[in-house]
Amino acid sequence: PGFQDYLGLQAGAAPLCRGDFAVVPGPQELVIEGCALTHEELFDVYVYIAGPAGYTDGTLSAPKTLRVAPGQSNSFVVVPQVTAMSVAARTLALSFSVAEAGKAWAAIYATKDAATIQSPQLLFPHDALCALEAQSIASGLNALSLEGCVFVSEQQYFAKVYITNVRAGADGALSEPLSVLIPASNTLSQPPRFAEVPMPDLARVAVRASAAGRAWMAVVAPENLTDLTIPEFLGSGGFACESAPTPVGPDAEAVLEIAGCNLITRTRHDIVIYVEGGGGGPSWVGDGSLSEPFELVIPASNAFMFPPYVEGISATQLTVVTQAAADEGKLWLPGFPPAPRG
Repeated sequence: PGFQDYLGLQAGAAPLCRGDFAVVPGPQELVIEGCALTHEELFDVYVYIAGPAGYTDGTLSAPKTLRVAPGQSNSFVVVPQVTAMSVAARTLALSFSVAEAGKAWAAIYATKDAATIQSPQLLFPHDALCALEAQSIASGLNALSLEGCVFVSEQQYFAKVYITNVRAGADGALSEPLSVLIPASNTLSQPPRFAEVPMPDLARVAVRASAAGRAWMAVVAPENLTDLTIPEFLGSGGFACESAPTPVGPDAEAVLEIAGCNLITRTRHDIVIYVEGGGGGPSWVGDGSLSEPFELVIPASNAFMFPPYVEGISATQLTVVTQAAADEGKLWLPGFPPAPRG
């Protein structure tokens, strides 16, 4: 700012660091400790000297402009580690140790491109899933908790942490991407199976889960199966054919049931099952897991043991021989005129 005298210097912005010294005869070396300067930035250094009374009638030197040598203002003693995470609470906690007190930034990214993100981008993490900015940290062990992170279980995320000294410049240390895999609160411990032969209006599937929780299944259209995610499945607004939420656990099979769907026979339908842990509440948490599509084909209610053949025909009577696979059922023998021949 080009201060002209001591009073102007005092009235200006607070110095980044300062020291008070006693004058001694001869040349004198002054060392100021505890500065928090930013590497490769320019700073102006002033020296003020006064008589024994320390009044404001002394002499202010001309500014000496200096540049701090390249380097880092802070460093990790222990690199960041994940200490806790919660899909339901949308939080993730990190711990790390640093060499100096200062500032920290942390962000979670839902992309492997996090490796290319440098410190300037982390200072303004607009493309992050969630972030903390300019948090004060002490030398030694620190813990940060990021909130508002909309995680999806069984998906991989990447965390990065940037630290500086208290000056909070662009000369800090940036951590390597920390891989974060959100575990599912529950999974199916064995492949689902039909509890009985499915019918157009009733399909019952037996499942066993790895932990206590609840499960839900639905018939999903083929065009919706590609890259189906838990938020898409839970946020679909309901399916035309779905079960009620059903308690599940590791000790016994539970049966999920869809009824009244009027499914077409001999046509492939795809069932997807979602399972999560916990006792359940008014809504799904979303921290569980989705099964692979489970093929459902409603078999015909009856079939021929051999192709029907005509045993006799007259103007008044038609005799056809056949045999049904099921012992009970109904037979129709519609007679139609032959198709016109061209």
